[in-house]
Amino acid sequence: MTTEHPEEVVPSYWKSLSRLANAPVLTVAAIRGIARGGGAELVAGLDIRFASKEKAILGQFEVGFGK
Repeated sequence: MTTEHPEEVVPSYWKSLSRLANAPVLTVAAIRGIARGGGAELVAGLDIRFASKEKAILGQFEVGFGK
């Protein structure tokens, strides 16, 4: 798989996110940097998220579309 063929990557990406979101154990994220796009989607599916007040940046690129 390469990024030249996103149609091959996307299904496995969503499968991985779904497995984490539905894991039978507690899932926790510690964010001390940038989590945008896929990173933000990943941590959104976890049970608990801890973010650094000084360094954590979360967001979705799509929020700025359509302006």
